[in-house]
Amino acid sequence: MRYARYSTVVEEVYDELFDHCRAKGETDELGNVCHRGEVTGEPSPVDRNKPVSEPCDIVPMRIEVEPDGMTWPALYCPRQNRIVGPHSKFFADTLQQTFNLILRDAQLHLVRGGGKEWLRRNRGAGSQTLCGEPGVGEITPFLRVDYPGKPEDPSEPASRNLYGEWRDGVVCRRCFLHSQAPNPRS
Repeated sequence: MRYARYSTVVEEVYDELFDHCRAKGETDELGNVCHRGEVTGEPSPVDRNKPVSEPCDIVPMRIEVEPDGMTWPALYCPRQNRIVGPHSKFFADTLQQTFNLILRDAQLHLVRGGGKEWLRRNRGAGSQTLCGEPGVGEITPFLRVDYPGKPEDPSEPASRNLYGEWRDGVVCRRCFLHSQAPNPRS
């Protein structure tokens, strides 16, 4: 188990990892009682100058945060020794609100877009998967539209954890390692 700093302001984890933490209620070296869990010591060295690990070496993980109790799936890069994303539950959910999912060559690929009709209209018009392949293939129900007060829509696809399908090779790992997939604001 490794630990990361978490900002309750922006609800994101930082990508640096620590080996130790102090639990809520424990005292620090100055005798102060911790009001929530916190990392201790120095972070493990991160080397962003190294290339991201090969897709087969990326490690799927689960992030759990205090004090919010939120959890979400993420990816860890051993070569750089850091979390590559998503850094927040918001970004994990945003993946399904930002991308279409197509089945191509027995793998699921991400295509930025605006729903099934958009994908059908733009097929062959330069749409590409995040890994750079042509954006053609069988459309898999995935894209969800969300906004405050949105009524429930039974025809909308269910929430899907594609990071959980990483180990099976079902998802295109190059698509999911693209900077826009784990952190869509980039």
